[in-house]
Amino acid sequence: PTTNSPSKASSTTANDWENRYRTTLKDLDPDGNATVRIQTKAGTPDNRNARLERQRTMDFALGGEHLFGALSMDWHASYAKASEERPNERYIDFQLKKQKFDMDLSDERQPFASPKTGSTMTLNDEFSLKELTEQQEDIKEQDLKFSANFKLPFKNGNKLKFGAKVVRKTKDKEVDFYEYSPLDEDAFMTNSLANTVDQTNKNFMPDNK
Repeated sequence: PTTNSPSKASSTTANDWENRYRTTLKDLDPDGNATVRIQTKAGTPDNRNARLERQRTMDFALGGEHLFGALSMDWHASYAKASEERPNERYIDFQLKKQKFDMDLSDERQPFASPKTGSTMTLNDEFSLKELTEQQEDIKEQDLKFSANFKLPFKNGNKLKFGAKVVRKTKDKEVDFYEYSPLDEDAFMTNSLANTVDQTNKNFMPDNK
């Protein structure tokens, strides 16, 4: 028989470290009263104190063309595997209720709120802990494909074609979620504020245009 069997393989790994910082106004009423929420998304010290998203992919493909006398055959097989891991994704959320704001709604696309005297959008010891959570996420996908095609010519010029195709896909997602409550919230807040680092970009402040 005559045979031709090309193949290819590839793999990639990407690590993405990310921190997110968010300031929001919750339950804002027409009089400008709202609750200020300040939230940080991060990770563990061994992950640069940032949330790590690790993505891996692997692809393998193999095919061939064969001739068995008058019968010709071509086939193709491929296997792909992808995974995404998010270990120790941590969120901490502080809140401060009964804050008052002046609202500027002249530009509907960019509404603006500025705190009145005695109110603030900056984290300080008046804030309380709203939420402290941690999540482990692991996603795995597999894709297996195989196809085979046959061709058999007849003497009268006609051809008989037949074949088969198999596709199998799986996706598994595992999430472990934890919510923590400190035994001594006052001590926790004191320690948290003592270790706070201002990450505000000089080109953006939540209470400045």
